[in-house]
Amino acid sequence: MSVEQPSISQEEPIEEAPQSRVILKEHADLPHPNPYEEWEKQAPVFESIKKMGGMEQFAHALPDIEEAFHLEDHCVRCMDEGTPGGIHLAGSGILMDEAKAVEAMRAAHADGVYSHDGCGAAALYAKKMGLDASKSDEYGVIWAKHLAELLDVPYKGNIEKKKMKRPEDFHYARVAYYDGTGSFDPTRVADLPPGFVISRRLIDAEAATSEADIATSIATGHHGYSELITADEPFYIVPVGDPSDPNFSVEKLSKELDEIVAKSGGKVKVMGFTKPVAKTEQAQEAA
Repeated sequence: MSVEQPSISQEEPIEEAPQSRVILKEHADLPHPNPYEEWEKQAPVFESIKKMGGMEQFAHALPDIEEAFHLEDHCVRCMDEGTPGGIHLAGSGILMDEAKAVEAMRAAHADGVYSHDGCGAAALYAKKMGLDASKSDEYGVIWAKHLAELLDVPYKGNIEKKKMKRPEDFHYARVAYYDGTGSFDPTRVADLPPGFVISRRLIDAEAATSEADIATSIATGHHGYSELITADEPFYIVPVGDPSDPNFSVEKLSKELDEIVAKSGGKVKVMGFTKPVAKTEQAQEAA
């Protein structure tokens, strides 16, 4: 889809586990956060991950980790950590080839499409197309409505900044989840660190790694933690592997991210975990 300059007639304007639970609750209420304060509030979670030996050990020790693998809906949302739930594409797919986006979302049984204010992917789209960057949110709305029409599903609306599940104009995610299961929602488990979600299972590796690159740029830029991200305190990309499909194992997903890690100067590291086998499945296997 090629988006023209919008007009009114064209489109409407539009161990420290208990501490980490407090972190997630407080962050959404901070309109103008201090990045240093945000960083320190999440520090206990990352200290726990390091002490336990990595994300695999940390995630599998969480008693409610299975809850992270249940989606409440299949609506398309941005990968932004402030738009949790459902299916994730950067800018709801605005940067993807239209045919590929439609094919992927039909295969995923998408049942709605959202847009949101302050979308970085929509801003990138505006820059790429030579459009007015100040109207990037409007392009995001136009695209989301267009995708919904192509999929024959409802456009569910535009998520305003004040209704997003993160502070306004600030990305507090220190991780990006690279989901190989197609059913992962980290916000359903309070002790998982907040993060971007890339629905790798639903899109090809080229599109997914491009989104991982965008998430990294946001986190290390002025809308994220900027210079707080270092080789000693990196931004983590977390592959979430499917134990039943070797094509989406942590090892295979991690390999796809090698180029991003290599060019980061040590500021990006990969630290994944495999979806735990559900207790019901374990019981069936034992029987």
